[in-house]
Amino acid sequence: GSKNVEGRLAAGNYNRITQGSLLLFNKCLLLEVEAVRKYSSFSEMLQTETISNVLPGISSIEEGVKVYRKFYTEEKENSYGVLAISVSKPQIQPYITMTELLAGLGYDGLGRLLGLANTSGTVPDGLPPPKSMLISSCMKLHKPTFIGFLEPYTPDGFLNGWKH
Repeated sequence: GSKNVEGRLAAGNYNRITQGSLLLFNKCLLLEVEAVRKYSSFSEMLQTETISNVLPGISSIEEGVKVYRKFYTEEKENSYGVLAISVSKPQIQPYITMTELLAGLGYDGLGRLLGLANTSGTVPDGLPPPKSMLISSCMKLHKPTFIGFLEPYTPDGFLNGWKH
């Protein structure tokens, strides 16, 4: 999109961000830090960086400062200052790479990777996998001895000491 500058309070771990750092947003979007600039206030940052780069859709500096007030108090802003973190989106993104990898495996390959076990009546191309497949896959790890519901009441079940 058109947003390429993140504004943050210059406190804590945000001070560790430097040019070349990689940031992961929402556990899937990778951004590369192009530059980090420090300002004394959000107002100064929004003026210098231009509001359209920092908060697209916000029309005035005053409105933009109100957005940051929802997260940071004026006292903290005056105490720490603020950072303008310029970012760009690299071509290679983890979510795209992972999607391509999983698509290349296909349903069977993905099932083997996850250790999914087919059960009788499993539709091999059904998504999401049926509950029976997920349950039997978990049971496979623990190798439980499963007896059916009627076995304790059969002669063999009774002789083996099977009980409910």
